Amino acid sequence: MPESIQWLAKEVLSLNAEFSFKIYEFIERDFNLCLEYISLDKEQLKVYSYRLGDLIQRIGPEILRVFELILFNSRMATRFSRIPELKRKILNIQRKQKARKDSFIDYLKAFSCLNQGKIYQVEVQELGNSILPFETKKKGKKEFVFWWEHGYNALRHRRTKEFSKSATLGFALFSLAGLWILQHRLDSFIVRKEMMFSRKSSVFGYLNFLSERPDGKKLSYNVQEDEWVVESL
Repeated sequence: MPESIQWLAKEVLSLNAEFSFKIYEFIERDFNLCLEYISLDKEQLKVYSYRLGDLIQRIGPEILRVFELILFNSRMATRFSRIPELKRKILNIQRKQKARKDSFIDYLKAFSCLNQGKIYQVEVQELGNSILPFETKKKGKKEFVFWWEHGYNALRHRRTKEFSKSATLGFALFSLAGLWILQHRLDSFIVRKEMMFSRKSSVFGYLNFLSERPDGKKLSYNVQEDEWVVESL
């Protein structure tokens, strides 16, 4: 690929990344407004409201957009290195998009392939616990991420029936954490380390990018029991 086209593609991606981070800042600001009325602690994570439901529905499409920006960049960078597994996953995403099917888990698998299966751990400062927003669970043969399936998707397809269980502080927190991680990784793929380290969050502390499962405790959600739990990593 000619250097001029590579430079232009990177500039366009940088502009998109800046726009996306501005949206993240607005969403985080609105999340903090909710915290003026609801304290961020484990006992409050099942609190639900229309404002929290609105946040979750705004975060979901933005997560898909940032996934697309990252994978677009990786496709440009690896077009000639031919990573068969990544290519297959991206083609599968495109097929699902054409069929108007949910492609979140496919984006996540492609993203994991791109990052060599590394684990993302982020600290929630007020809770004093870390969370793993992209941790997957299984139900039979189906693989899912609980806050996407029971938060965003439930609000999209079963809003009236499941609103009180899906429009919660906990699902909004995990959704926001997922978007925060993606913003960080987007900067790293554009090779803008100065932006990676200058961006700050008022909700999240350290962000780890780990080859092995970390030690310590994590906050998670037990789908069967409908309970938030702190458990060993």
